Amino acid sequence: MGGCGDYFDVADTVILMRDFQPVTVTDEAHQIAQAHPTQRCREVPQALDPIRSRSIVRESIHASSGKRDFKIDAKSLTLLMFGKERLDLVGVEQLVDISQTRAIGYALRFLAQHMRCPQMGIKEAVIMIDDFFTQEGLDRLDPYYQSGRHPGNFARPRPYEVAATINRLRSIRLHQT
Repeated sequence: MGGCGDYFDVADTVILMRDFQPVTVTDEAHQIAQAHPTQRCREVPQALDPIRSRSIVRESIHASSGKRDFKIDAKSLTLLMFGKERLDLVGVEQLVDISQTRAIGYALRFLAQHMRCPQMGIKEAVIMIDDFFTQEGLDRLDPYYQSGRHPGNFARPRPYEVAATINRLRSIRLHQT
């Protein structure tokens, strides 16, 4: 927030950085807010509606290129080919290696194959993928793993990057729940 005291009156906790150390100054901030009432205008007539979750429609995630059963190719750190789609991941800044991008592509294919029901919430889907990474390892994403030909070229992405990629799929259909 910086040095702005405009929100002291609504703050639950106010933390001051003093010599690079955090110090709680909530009581002092509330005293300042009482001494200097805010001139802030209410910008919305009422509270915002709660966020509704979205459910992924399983059939809308497909890595088929038409010619092949699936085509997944990490062209670069920020470009993923998933079936016929080009997914631009430029705004997903926490990706640091192309092997994470590749793992995300294969994780989306895994998701489409292993969703427990025709519709699944995005949060639940991302948790399912992350649990799979923890329990089975990344190499299990590779369809050639069982034959012993797996390339071992995956690095674990965070759940946030997986969710960001799901949100960039143009083919995805979502239902509000």
